[in-house]
Amino acid sequence: MNNKDLQILFLLAIVLLSYLPALTSARPEYAVKESRNCPYCHSRDGPPQLNEVGI
Repeated sequence: MNNKDLQILFLLAIVLLSYLPALTSARPEYAVKESRNCPYCHSRDGPPQLNEVGI
């Protein structure tokens, strides 16, 4: 690989990693899968406020 190929690969990796938080955001399906209720991750004020576990 030459330097130009490495730069393209690096930029591609950055773009893909920028979408990672969107891919890992919690959904109600996660709560069902883990057998948890919403208050396990969210504060008493409700979504979108998170408690220590949710953070």
